[in-house]
Amino acid sequence: MLDTLVSYYCNYGSVIVAGDLNASCRTKDRLHSNHCKSDELQKFVKRHDLLFSGGKIKHTGPDYTFITKKTMIDYFLVNKSVLRQLRSCEILDEGSISSTSDHLPIIVELLIDNNPHRIMNSYSKFPAWHKINDEHIRNYQEPMDVPIELLTDRINSDNVDVDTVNTEIESILHAAADSVIPKCVFNPYTKPYWTPDVKKAHQTERSMRKRWLADGRPRGMSHESYKHYKKAKYEFRNVQNAAYEQYIQKCYDDINEAAECDIRLFWKLVKRCKPSTSRIYPEIIHNGDTCNDPESIANAFMDYFSNICTTDNTDTFDTSKKQFIDSAYSEILNTCCNSNENLPGGVIKESEVRDIVKSLMRKKASGHDKIQNEHLIYGGEVLIRCLTSFFNLIVKKGRVPYDWKFGLLVPLFKGNNKPKTSPDSYRPITLLPSTDYILKEKIADENGRYLILTVEIDNTDFVFVNYYAPTKNFENEQIVYIEKIKVLLNERLDQNLVLGGDFNTILNPFLDKMGGSKYNTPAKYTSKLEDFIEEFELCDIWRTQNVDSRLYTWRQRTPLIQCRLDFWLISNFLSSSVTKTSIVPSIKSDHSLIKLTLSGENFSERGPGFWKFNSGLLTDKDYVDIVKNTLSECDEKYHNLENKNLKWDTMKSEIRGATVKYSKYKNMKLRERESNLKKRQDEIHKNLSRTYLDKDINTLLIELDIVKDDLEQIVNNQTRGLLYDHTPSTAKAMKEIQNISYH
Repeated sequence: MLDTLVSYYCNYGSVIVAGDLNASCRTKDRLHSNHCKSDELQKFVKRHDLLFSGGKIKHTGPDYTFITKKTMIDYFLVNKSVLRQLRSCEILDEGSISSTSDHLPIIVELLIDNNPHRIMNSYSKFPAWHKINDEHIRNYQEPMDVPIELLTDRINSDNVDVDTVNTEIESILHAAADSVIPKCVFNPYTKPYWTPDVKKAHQTERSMRKRWLADGRPRGMSHESYKHYKKAKYEFRNVQNAAYEQYIQKCYDDINEAAECDIRLFWKLVKRCKPSTSRIYPEIIHNGDTCNDPESIANAFMDYFSNICTTDNTDTFDTSKKQFIDSAYSEILNTCCNSNENLPGGVIKESEVRDIVKSLMRKKASGHDKIQNEHLIYGGEVLIRCLTSFFNLIVKKGRVPYDWKFGLLVPLFKGNNKPKTSPDSYRPITLLPSTDYILKEKIADENGRYLILTVEIDNTDFVFVNYYAPTKNFENEQIVYIEKIKVLLNERLDQNLVLGGDFNTILNPFLDKMGGSKYNTPAKYTSKLEDFIEEFELCDIWRTQNVDSRLYTWRQRTPLIQCRLDFWLISNFLSSSVTKTSIVPSIKSDHSLIKLTLSGENFSERGPGFWKFNSGLLTDKDYVDIVKNTLSECDEKYHNLENKNLKWDTMKSEIRGATVKYSKYKNMKLRERESNLKKRQDEIHKNLSRTYLDKDINTLLIELDIVKDDLEQIVNNQTRGLLYDHTPSTAKAMKEIQNISYH
C-alpha cells in the first residue's frame, strides 16, 4: 500500500514518509525486529531512492526510537532534493516530554523554499528609496529603534540563535520600510525616453480606453467615448515619438562630443546604447527529461552542478578545487588558533561596520531576502550597534546564518559547437555574498574565454581579467578575442588593471621556451598582444622581477617542449605594490599555477583567527583512542561532581584541549612532509628548465611522477571528509566517534 501511494504522489512532487513503520532499515536491528517486514522496507527504500534517519540523514539524540528493544523502527524518509532543505533531525530522550508511548518522538525541521527562481524575477513592490526625503528617513528610523535595541540586548546576552536574529532583523527592517517608505514596481520594459509628459499622455490614453470599453466598444466618430479615445491615443503617439527623437538626438550628440575629448566616456556611451542580449536558456535536457520552463531549467542546472560537487561522483569531482579549499581552510586554522574566538584583527568595531555601510552602493538589486542596501544605509546608529553585536555573535558562535549561504549561479555557455541543450555545455559562475569586496560590474564571454570584474577592495578599485586564449591552431580567433578585450578595457585605461591567464603564446622566444622551434608561434597574434601591452601600459610582472630566469608553465613530454604560456599583465604603476609573483607546480594539470600577491596602504591586514574542529579527525583511529582515554580519565576524575551539566561542560573542555594538542602535532608533521615534497617538486621543475640531456630529463620526469603521486595522496586524505561540513557540533562529533569505535 505504501509503495502504491509513493509511486502515485511522486508524480506531483517530492514525497515525505514519516511514522511508525514497525520494521527497521538498519542491518544491526534485524535481530530485534521482524525480518520479513525489514527486508520489504529496505527494498522499498532502495526502490524509491529514499534516505532515512539513522542512515544518511544524521540526527541528534538517542540511536533508537523503540524504547523496549532499543531499535529504530520510526522513520523519516525523504529523497535527496528534500534532504537539501533539512535543517535538523532530533530524537528526543525518554522523559524529555510528557508521554505514555513506548516510542521516542522524532522532531524534523525543514526549510521549505517556494521556488527561489521566481523570487529572483519578482515584480512585487519595493521601497522607492530615490523618492524619500528627511522626514521619510526619520519616520523610518523611529518605529524600529526600540525593537532593534531590545534585539541588541538579547544578542549581547549570548543566548540567541544566529538564524533567529537574522530573521528578526529582516522582519524589523521590512516592517519599518513598508509603513513609511513609498513603493514602486520594477518594470523591465521601461524606456529611457519615458518622460513625465509621456507618462501623463499614456495615463490619459489608458483612461479614455477604459471609458470606451465601459460603453461597449462602440465604433465611429459619432460616439463620444470612441472619439475621445482615438484623440488621446493620437496625442500619446505624438508625444512618445517626439520624446524618442529627442532622446536619440541627445545620445548621438553626447557620443560625438565624447569622441573628441574623452575616449573612456565615448566607449561607455556606446556600450550603453547597445541592445541587451537575452540570457534565457530555451531548453535543457537532463537525465532524459526535457526542461523548457524557467523553474524546471533552473532546477536541472541545480541538480547537475550539485552532483558535480559531490564526493561520491568520482568521474566529475574536482579534486584540485577541493585541494585548494582544504589548503586555504587549513591555513586559516593554523593562523587563527590563538585569538580567543575573535576574527583576525580582533573584535569587530562599530566604526568598521559604519564605514562598510556608508560605502554600500545605492540603487542595487537585493538578494532573496529583499533587504536592499538602503535599508542599512538609512537605519541609523541603533542599527549599526545591532549589526556590530550580531557580527561578533556570529564569530563567537562559529555559525553563519543559513540565509547568507545562498549564491547566484550564472551558467555560461562554453561554445565550441557544444549542444546548448546539455547542462554539461555550461560553465557555472557563482556570485556569493561577501563583505571583503564590492562587485561593481561583471562582463563574461558567452564561450567562457574571458571574465572581467570591476571590484572595490578596501576603497580601491580594481579591474581583474581572467583570459583563456584559443590555441595557436586558431590564430584568427586569438586575434578576435584580444581585440574584444581591448575594446572592453578602453574605458578603463587609468584604472588598476590586473590581467592573467593562459595566453597560448610566448613573449620572449629565447627565455620563455625550451625545445621545439623558437619561432613556431602565432606571430600576428603575438604582435597584437604586444601592441595591447604597450597601449595599456602593462608589464609582464614575473619577467620584470625575474629578468634572466627560465621557468615554464606548460610542458609536453614527447618530445620535451616547455613554454611559459601563462603570465600576469598588470598596470605599470602597480609594480611597486607587488610583493610576490611566482610560478608554482601543480599536481594534475599540464599547466603550472601562477601566483600574484599585491599589498598597499589601504589593504586590511589579517591577524590570528579562531580554532574550529576538523571533521577529518573522526576517521583517525589514534584520535578516537585519545578521546576514549580522555573520557575515561574525566569519568574517574569528576565522578563526585553531582551537577551533570557542569560535568559535561568540563568533559567537553578536556576533549577540546586534547583535540587542539593532537591537531597541532598532526598538522605540523603533515605540513612538514607536504612542504618537503613541494620543495622537491619545485627543484625538479627548475632542473627541467635548464637540463638538455635526454637521460637526465627522463630521470627527472620519473622522480616528478613519484612526487606528484605522494602529493596527490596527501590531497586525497585531506578531501576524504565532506566538502561543506568542516565544523560539526560536539554532539555530532561524539556520535561519529562512537559509531567509529564499533567497527
